[in-house]
Amino acid sequence: MSQKLTVAVLMGGPSAEHEVSLASGEVVTKSLDSEKYDTFPVIITRGGEWTIPIEEVRDKADIAFIALHGEYGEDGTVQELLHEAEIPYTGSDMFSSALAMNKIISARLLSSHGIKVPRFVSVHKHEKVVDPFDHFGYPIVVKPANRGSSVGMTIVRNLEELYPALRKAFGFSRDVIIQEYVPGHEVTCPVIDDGLGDVVPLPVVEIVPRSGGSFDYHAKYTPGATDEITPARLSEEGTEIVQRTAVAA
Repeated sequence: MSQKLTVAVLMGGPSAEHEVSLASGEVVTKSLDSEKYDTFPVIITRGGEWTIPIEEVRDKADIAFIALHGEYGEDGTVQELLHEAEIPYTGSDMFSSALAMNKIISARLLSSHGIKVPRFVSVHKHEKVVDPFDHFGYPIVVKPANRGSSVGMTIVRNLEELYPALRKAFGFSRDVIIQEYVPGHEVTCPVIDDGLGDVVPLPVVEIVPRSGGSFDYHAKYTPGATDEITPARLSEEGTEIVQRTAVAA
């Protein structure tokens, strides 16, 4: 029997999603096959302190499983720390993580390669006037440019709701993205890079919040609030389009 790998599960972190990350880390720890992996938790505090120093993690672990959410955990910061410490880790590398976490830059990048994205404008916190309506009308989606889990996101349906939504989003980021609202079925499609040059799409998941509203923070993390239907109820052609787009992205 092959020797088991030792996995350090990184969780917590200084983002607004600290508690959610702790729950994710617990799920990861319980779900990894104990016949193949030995695991130990590494909790990162809200202040960014590691309960086990990174040097000790390097000595003990074969790989770090990143169960962190939001800034620090998904924006390339912890990826850079692990890279510098020469600790292998799960997920995208530092550069890809930083690009994907910034909704403005990633939207521009995807669009430049022919991948459809919602029309959008970006707004900086110190701009005096916000007028996106030469571009598209209501409803619109207002959200911080570099946060995850729909933190700070609002669907705005009229002018009176715009500035409260901006204040909310600016509470999380200096930059905000305002997008056109695109109605329809919501789906997600994870992909796996096998490290050998192939990117493999996983089954498409259909996301149905039971409230009938958006897939917001509450719908994401409240048990029973959302049905995640796998495989998604799409035609064969629709499934292929989603998977092809995910791989291209």
